[in-house]
Amino acid sequence: MNAPPEHAGLLGSLSAELERAREGLGRIEALVARLAPYAPDADRRRTAVEAQELDILSQTLAAVSTVLTRLGDGASTHQALAGLPLSDLARRLDQTSDEPSEPSSTGDVQLF
Repeated sequence: MNAPPEHAGLLGSLSAELERAREGLGRIEALVARLAPYAPDADRRRTAVEAQELDILSQTLAAVSTVLTRLGDGASTHQALAGLPLSDLARRLDQTSDEPSEPSSTGDVQLF
């Protein structure tokens, strides 16, 4: 199925919006990184682990933005998902895959 040509512009705009959201998230990550050392000693480890969720979210937004850009440029679904750094995300987005869509316990998320 081919998307209507007017979708290309919309997909590009959605990709740009995700990038703006990711930039805002980056500022929140920086704030949390500055504040995390002031967490009570008993909570410091948990705080650091929970703060890493922001980085995972940022990577996910970047990957979805990449997919939207590729689709807007006319790529097929397979081409748009190819080479995504988050393989679990690629599997969840790939409607043609026979692999389970649940996240695996191993992955390639790059934590800060």
